[in-house]
Amino acid sequence: MTIIKDVSAYANFPYENLSHAAVEGLADACISTTERKGVVSLTKSLECFLQITDQTLSWVEITSGRCDEILTLFKGALCSEQFRKLTPARRPMLIRHLDKLICRIRNMDICKPSPNARNILENYRPAQSKFEQLSLNEEKVWLWNAWGCESASGIQANLPLLPFYIKFGRAFTEQLYNICTSYLSNRRTGHIIAITKISEFVESNECDFTAVDLLTNQGSTSFFNKFFIFYYKTAVTRNASHASAVNTWRGPINFFIKNWLLTSSLFADPYDFPEPEPEHPTGSESHMVDEDGTEYKNKLVIKIPMHISDDHAFNTIKRRTFRSAEIIEAWCDKKIADTREHIKNFDRLRLTGVPVKVGVYPSTPGGNKWLLSPENPHSLNNLAATLHTHGYAELLQSINNYHARSTGVGEKLGLPSTDGLLPFCLKLIKNDPRITPSFLASVELYDKHGNARGVEKGDTTTYLHGYKDRKGAERAEMRLKLNEEGNGLVQTIVAMTSPLRDYLKNKGDDAWRQLLLTAKHGTGIPQRYRCKTNNIGPKVNEALTELNDLFPDDADLNKELAATMMKPTAMRATAAVIIFLKTGSVHAMAEALGHTRYEPDLLERYLPKSILYFFRDRWVRRFQTGIIIQSMQNTKHLLKSSGFTSMDELVEFMENFSLHLSENVKQNPKSHSCSPKQCKAVISISVEIARILITLTEAKEQNHKKLHGQAAHWAEFGTLLFSYLEEDPENQLEALDLLKQARSLGPLHTLDELIYEAS
Repeated sequence: MTIIKDVSAYANFPYENLSHAAVEGLADACISTTERKGVVSLTKSLECFLQITDQTLSWVEITSGRCDEILTLFKGALCSEQFRKLTPARRPMLIRHLDKLICRIRNMDICKPSPNARNILENYRPAQSKFEQLSLNEEKVWLWNAWGCESASGIQANLPLLPFYIKFGRAFTEQLYNICTSYLSNRRTGHIIAITKISEFVESNECDFTAVDLLTNQGSTSFFNKFFIFYYKTAVTRNASHASAVNTWRGPINFFIKNWLLTSSLFADPYDFPEPEPEHPTGSESHMVDEDGTEYKNKLVIKIPMHISDDHAFNTIKRRTFRSAEIIEAWCDKKIADTREHIKNFDRLRLTGVPVKVGVYPSTPGGNKWLLSPENPHSLNNLAATLHTHGYAELLQSINNYHARSTGVGEKLGLPSTDGLLPFCLKLIKNDPRITPSFLASVELYDKHGNARGVEKGDTTTYLHGYKDRKGAERAEMRLKLNEEGNGLVQTIVAMTSPLRDYLKNKGDDAWRQLLLTAKHGTGIPQRYRCKTNNIGPKVNEALTELNDLFPDDADLNKELAATMMKPTAMRATAAVIIFLKTGSVHAMAEALGHTRYEPDLLERYLPKSILYFFRDRWVRRFQTGIIIQSMQNTKHLLKSSGFTSMDELVEFMENFSLHLSENVKQNPKSHSCSPKQCKAVISISVEIARILITLTEAKEQNHKKLHGQAAHWAEFGTLLFSYLEEDPENQLEALDLLKQARSLGPLHTLDELIYEAS
């Protein structure tokens, strides 16, 4: 069994057998940034080796050369699978790194050519064999195996259990580790926040308990009370809000302690347990910012002011919201089209390139180095041929060995990078706001047995299968139907990630099963893509340039969008709010977000309350106006009481209440090609509206005065409407009854002062 599987798991392991002077001396001997980054991996491995072999190493021994036998055996350990999990290329690299540092420390000549990787491994084969035959310290081997485990979704986690081992001993830590592995095996997350926080407490001076203390009711009570105080003080010191600290305690920490720790034999039942009152900020109070004294909701891709003064302000916000979505979608479409073109171009490039394989010398003059040289006009073709013929691993090795150009290469070969995947995710989320970033990151193309899973293809329909953890364990699994565009986006993602998937599968990395994979800058080590925000400074500036090139007339809006559109959560909130703006229905918005039911507080996290309140206020005002018209219909006070002071206001009332057309129809009235017999308009008819139309039609028929242009338009509309209501056999009697009632009441002569042109 391999001892060191992930060197990052030992960040908090102290140096005990390797002296601190030796650790600092090896670090000081590093020259390049690469060496400085790799020295911790080297020194942690050396510390592990010394502990499991019961040896020590001082700075004096390193400088004098008295430790050469120890270092030779350590190099043999680095060659062994039993000691550390490494790639074949990484083992000789660590040995070279150590040799360089030792030579610098001892002022030895290091200019002579070093042996190649294969020779290094062969040279230390005897030392490797000697190490593998050693009788190792069993306790230290157990300790340095650390506490790795895997979640239900395949996420590898390293639990911070060292403080428990130091404070409470091995038996306690082993049992706690078993509890944690059972807990994570049924959960998709790879993190136990309760263990992280308790570990910090146990490591601190505040914890003065023994394992025996925890087995008493009094000791358990005191432990958890002191832990809560430590946790809260630490959280607030790290700038967490009171509400956040309390709610985290009441949520995942409380759950793990009560359901997993207190049900084990590690702790006695406490007499009482810290239960702070819940502090839930309302949805309307979340994502708030203050700029120059004005409060804004900052959940969408544009900031929404928390106070809307009038219809004009509201219409401006609405227009900016719709326009921002149009701009982002167009930007995504451009990026997606570029990626698809790169994938097509890759197929053309590989056909005319010469594949390169490290260690195989081609007949081409200049060899592999020339084939991949930036000076070679066909180097990209050769890289494409290398990727197609030998795979992604050989592409990486060739780029590194022959110093080939790497910047922008991944993009040109149609490989996925963080920047390249984001537009696909944004489009999928915009098209279906039920899709969350975590849902996309959870989609697995294959299960653990290699069977297709995440993208389910039927005869006519494709489904995306993943998890939305916030819905709770029972409802977390989701299966969403993809439209034609969504299916195309997913298929492109599958195509561009295929080389990375093959690479990870060959390496035995379980991440190969994921839909979303990235190579970071296009030619890095493949890994999962979490669909997270990517709005760091350089990316924002790059996005702003691209937006201004696409939409030069929207410079102000572009500046705001460049910093926010790379937030998948903001895109989802914006798509949901647009649904509300189109429908006026909070229930439609909740359904679009995939919420199981309408919860006002939850929805207000997305929908700025200023928009919601404005909608409600406007509907109340409309209803009140209708009542006033009905009650004042036969009096001279109608216009004054209803608020109509001009023909424009009367027309606005008629347009708002009588005819409801989609924004697309209003903007493109000629876009509908159906004949009148095939199409019908949706018209809201009421007694007061009918009376206004009757007034206008009768005024037109009398023809003793010239009607105002807009009044004439509505008079014509009324004539056509009345004819339709009386002649169409499909009309309901209710509409005819309303018309009959309006005619019995007669025209509104109080409108005379508005509908005629001035003489």
